Amino acid sequence: MGKLADKFNGLLNKVDTTELQYEKALERLQGELMQVDAELTAKLADTRELKKMIILGEVTLETFAVEQEKLDAIQAKKSAILENIRLTELFKTEDVDSVLEELKDTKGKYLKEEFEEISKLRIEMMEAKKAYLQTLMDVSERYQKIIAPDKKLADLLVSKGKKSNVYTQDVAEALNMFTLHSGGVTNLQVDYPMVYQAINYKKEPHEIASALKHLQKK
Repeated sequence: MGKLADKFNGLLNKVDTTELQYEKALERLQGELMQVDAELTAKLADTRELKKMIILGEVTLETFAVEQEKLDAIQAKKSAILENIRLTELFKTEDVDSVLEELKDTKGKYLKEEFEEISKLRIEMMEAKKAYLQTLMDVSERYQKIIAPDKKLADLLVSKGKKSNVYTQDVAEALNMFTLHSGGVTNLQVDYPMVYQAINYKKEPHEIASALKHLQKK
């Protein structure tokens, strides 16, 4: 792939890393918020208790004022954390949107490069198809040479009345199936399900590897 593809992928990765950075910041702030909420709950309970003690004359207003200042400080701390959460979410949106805009600007140029690369893949597949068909033609030619003497003899016997004419398989039928050492059979032709599995899931029929492994041991 070219420079545009590298840039495009780099921008996509930047979106991921940017979001991850802000998510970590938000996670930290949420943790701080939970902690300050616990402090605030406890301090509110203490302040309520102090109010009772003031009424009962057990503490002075000066003592209550000190505790009230502590409560105000905790509430101010919570407000600051909430503001930081709001700003973090805002900055995250702005930064991600900025990268997305750059991606949109790059996409048009990248699509042209992408199309060219995909065209190369299609050419590779066409070449593979041609090579596969050429192999079939080569195999067919060799097969016909192998069976030529037997076929000639059979034709001769039929022509001399020594043998009745019987149906003879063509090459495709004769080479269509292969008996596996396990006792089963496998189709030697490549069909659409095989192509589909190979392209989409990078899978090939397990019996192919099994059969080749068995044959190579012989």
